[in-house]
Amino acid sequence: MKQQPILWKAMRSKFTIAKVGSANRIGREVNPKLAGTRISPYKIRVKPKGSFGPMNLVMEVMTRLEYFDDKNRPAEVENASSVKEILECVSIREDRADD
Repeated sequence: MKQQPILWKAMRSKFTIAKVGSANRIGREVNPKLAGTRISPYKIRVKPKGSFGPMNLVMEVMTRLEYFDDKNRPAEVENASSVKEILECVSIREDRADD
């Protein structure tokens, strides 16, 4: 959210946001160097500010993933030593049982 501080400020002003969320991780079998690195989509439970009850909405943050090798050249995930995420979309929807 550092890439879009105005958007993040607006989201925080309208929603109570959980302190933790979930994300995908790069597996060791895909790339041992990046194993465990969190990547989008990120899912965070939220609820409208001032509302009572559980956090019954999910904020989903989607990014474009760009992978780079040791010399900072574009690479496939299997050969990468770093990943950069570029914010593309933030959506809010009702919570579902499969989240």
